[in-house]
Amino acid sequence: MNTNTDMPTAVRRLHFAQNKSVKEISMLWGITETEINLILNNKQMPKQKTASAKARDRRIVKLRREGMTQVAIAKTVGCSESTVQRTLGVRPPTSQAKKSAPKKRTKTKASKPVAMQIKRADKKTDSFVEYSILWGAFKFRRSKND
Repeated sequence: MNTNTDMPTAVRRLHFAQNKSVKEISMLWGITETEINLILNNKQMPKQKTASAKARDRRIVKLRREGMTQVAIAKTVGCSESTVQRTLGVRPPTSQAKKSAPKKRTKTKASKPVAMQIKRADKKTDSFVEYSILWGAFKFRRSKND
């Protein structure tokens, strides 16, 4: 095998050119079959933490155990407060944090729509009953004397 070849290229060559099974490639390279299938289907592999990120995470946990606040840890380590919170398990991972919770609907005190409303006027000069149906689409007036 060529040592200058990156892993995804080598996995594809083993599978397609040399007809190796996913299980054989998994044992040879020491990666899971799921990761191999992702490579073969041209999907992105899950991000792996670098050594520097792992060291940063260990330092964050150590400083928290010593009693430092999250803000002080972020300034000391040189990262954001969100990174400190995710490392300590206080904040969900970024992909989950972006998904906002559905907003709760609040009930207003507006009147419910009524199919038929009746207005009554009892003036001496104007005595009538007004009927309104289909939310005001049709209005009818009837004199009380009828």
